[in-house]
Amino acid sequence: MDEVFRCVNLNVHYSAPEYVWDKIDAVFKSMDFYDPTSNVPSWKGDDFYVEYSLEPSGMQFSSNMSENLWQKWYGELKKTSFGLFGLRNW
Repeated sequence: MDEVFRCVNLNVHYSAPEYVWDKIDAVFKSMDFYDPTSNVPSWKGDDFYVEYSLEPSGMQFSSNMSENLWQKWYGELKKTSFGLFGLRNW
């Protein structure tokens, strides 16, 4: 597998209201490969991972997925979030 390390930030400020974080938590848990045993949101497979952290610049995701799997996973995150938050472009 051609793994590529990548890191993306999504502009959601840590001071967002609790109802926003509740929605984000629901999105995270609905995503393929979500790891419910982790202390922080993460997604894992046999040969890849996506990790999450909340930084001053927003939500940060880092991954070592193949390009095809990343496009599918990140596309799902954006599509689900568009519907949940009524966003047009993310």
